[in-house]
Amino acid sequence: MKLLSICIPNYNRIEKLNHLVSKVINNIKKNNLYEKVEICISDDCSFIDPSQMIQNFCRENPMISISYSRNSYNMGMDYNFLKSVLMASSDYCWIIGNDDLPTDNGIIDVIDKIESLNISIDIIVTPFNCYDYSNTFIRTIYPLGCKMSEEIFITSSLSVLDNLIKRVQHNSALFGFLSNVIFKRKRWIEHINKFHNKMDSIFIQMYMNIQTLIDGAYYLYFPVNIICNYLDNETNETLDRKYRIAIGLYNVIIYFFKSEHYVYLQKVIVDEYISAVFWELPENNPMREKIISIPSAKNQFYKKYFVVLEERLEKFSGKEVIIYGAGSYGYIALKKLQKYNAKILGFCDRDDTKLETQIEQYLIFDFNKLLQLYFKRKCIIIVANNKSLEEIINKLILNNISDIAIIT
Repeated sequence: MKLLSICIPNYNRIEKLNHLVSKVINNIKKNNLYEKVEICISDDCSFIDPSQMIQNFCRENPMISISYSRNSYNMGMDYNFLKSVLMASSDYCWIIGNDDLPTDNGIIDVIDKIESLNISIDIIVTPFNCYDYSNTFIRTIYPLGCKMSEEIFITSSLSVLDNLIKRVQHNSALFGFLSNVIFKRKRWIEHINKFHNKMDSIFIQMYMNIQTLIDGAYYLYFPVNIICNYLDNETNETLDRKYRIAIGLYNVIIYFFKSEHYVYLQKVIVDEYISAVFWELPENNPMREKIISIPSAKNQFYKKYFVVLEERLEKFSGKEVIIYGAGSYGYIALKKLQKYNAKILGFCDRDDTKLETQIEQYLIFDFNKLLQLYFKRKCIIIVANNKSLEEIINKLILNNISDIAIIT
C-alpha cells in the first residue's frame, strides 16, 4: 500500500488538468516517491475526453501508478470528489481540484510530515496561497487565524473540539476548500453510506471530514503552504455559484452544530456569502427568499438598512453621504451613488495606510472625521464592507449614528 493518493476529480478545463498532472508527476520524480504516491483521476464526462492525454502520461511514466476512470454521464461535483477517493488505495488521500497546483515541495512536505509523526493523524489542514489565472498573487488564507506559524494538534473529543471551533477563521479550517486537506482514506469509507442525500451539496468533503472529527480524530494544523489555489472568478462570481456556496455552507453548519458553535460558525463561515446581490433580487425570487431566511445578525442588518433599487433615487438624490469602506465594495457604492446624484463627502476607512489618499477625487479619512461630518452635516453613512459589516454598524450605532444605509 502506498502512503498518499493524489485524487483529482476532473470536469472540463483539460489544459489545467494537463498542467496539474504534469506538476504532480514532476514532484514524484524529483523526490523519488514512486513507492509512496499514486495518482487517481476521475473525469466527470468532460466535453473533451481526456482519456488519450492520461494514456500518454501512463505510457511516458511507467514507474508511476496512475489510475483513471471516466463517468458515462455527468454525476456532479460531490459524486466525483467521492469517486476519486474510492479509486485510491493509499493510507492518505489529498484531493486537488483540477485548477489548483501543489507547490514545488508540496508533496514531499506532506510525505515527510506524515512519516515524522509519532501518532497516526486523521486530518491535516494547511494554509494556502491564492492567485488569479494570470498567476498574480492575491492573498494567503490562514484557516485558523492570521499568520498562524505554529503547528496546532487537536484531539477531537467533543470537549476538545470546542477549542478547534473557536479558532476557525475561514471555511477551509472545516474543509470548505478541497485542496488544503489531507485525510485518512479509511475514515471516509466509514461514512460512505451516511451522506448519500448530500450529493448535491457541493461540500461532500465537509460532511465526511466533520463527521470524522465528531466521531473522534487527530487533527493537525500544519503551517506550511502546500497548494496554490487559482481563483476561477468567472465561475465563482456568478449569482448561482454564490448562492450554492452560501446555502451549502449553511446546510453543513446547521447539520452538525448547535447553540454557540452554530452562532460562531454562522458568522465566520456563512455570513461572508450573504450580500446585497441577493437582497437586490425581486421579492419572490427563490434564491433571495432562501438567503434572507438564514438567521444571522448580518441578515438582520440588511433587513433594517438595505435600500432597495426602486427607493434609491429618492433616498440619495441631492443628499450628502459618506461611504464607510474604501475597498472594492466602497468603489462599487461610489459608482452607484454617482448615478443617483448623491453628494459624496468622502470615504472612511480603518486602514491607516489608506488615510489621506483618494478614490477618484474623494478623500479617505478616519472615524473621528466621519463623526464630525455626520453631526455637523447630518449626512447618510453608506456601509460598504462585506466582511466587517456587522462590526461597523454596531460601531456606528454605539456612536449615536442612526442614518445608515447599505447598497452593496
